[in-house]
Amino acid sequence: MFGSLSSAPWNKRPRSEQRPNWLLPSELTRGRNPRGHAEFRRACIAPPSPHCPSQIFLYPSRKSHVPLPVTIECERVEKTFGDHPVLRSVSFHATFEHTIAFIGPSGGGKSTLLRIIAGLEHPDAGTIRLNGRPLLYEEKTLRAHRRKVGVVFQAYNLFPHLTALQNVLLPLEKVHRFPDAHQRAAAVFERLRLTAHTGKKPAQLSGGQRQRVAIARALAIDPDFLLLDEPTSALDPEMTAEVLEVIADLRETGQPVVLVTHEMGFARETADQVAFVAEGFVQECTEAHEFFNRPRTEAARKFLARVLKY
Repeated sequence: MFGSLSSAPWNKRPRSEQRPNWLLPSELTRGRNPRGHAEFRRACIAPPSPHCPSQIFLYPSRKSHVPLPVTIECERVEKTFGDHPVLRSVSFHATFEHTIAFIGPSGGGKSTLLRIIAGLEHPDAGTIRLNGRPLLYEEKTLRAHRRKVGVVFQAYNLFPHLTALQNVLLPLEKVHRFPDAHQRAAAVFERLRLTAHTGKKPAQLSGGQRQRVAIARALAIDPDFLLLDEPTSALDPEMTAEVLEVIADLRETGQPVVLVTHEMGFARETADQVAFVAEGFVQECTEAHEFFNRPRTEAARKFLARVLKY
């Protein structure tokens, strides 16, 4: 496609041949990205050029990203609310390319574990390491950690008095102070097919659209990790499919995802690793196909027999 261009460095070429440092999505998905998925995560609008007729590009990151594969290690993590133990000496090690799914019965500790990884809850004991680096639960360290993760909650957590665009711009401008906040917002709205809804308030959006806005807000900061806490739990089947499609598309961009879900079919098809969380323990952590085909524990076998029966 670009064979006729000069071999000179980009900034030394004639203006007619200058091509910005973008990569077309088709080039990424066809495996022609020499720099790896991790540097090209966010869709962005760029001016068309004679050599780049499409206007949709993947926007290279402003900072270094988590190398793939990703590792998460938990060692004897405990958490108690009042006199109720939620996590009981949780230990596991997971290495995955794109997605790990936390699955298990309700009340087993999945969401609490996710919030601890996000730095939103403090464990009572234990250690968590992300790519070998321990997560220190000190306020200064936690503030830096929270700036590098995107979290999507079950209930959207959008400000009702702000438009969809304002909800996404708020953390970009007030927390991260990105000078390109509006470009980031425009890029992620285009990527998630939300451009027509930028001026609408949450009450004017469907459940699926609200959750996509929440995902857009999390992605706009270009996070090292995207943490999703049962993002489809409040949606009907059609809207659930709409949101799951968005999450599945994130695999194409190399975005590391930690997902709490009750959608077993989706976890089976999309996750690289599955952690089975029940009764406050991670009872199994293995590759998704291995877990669904040959669960090792009796608790996992009973759980799958119940949820996959109908």
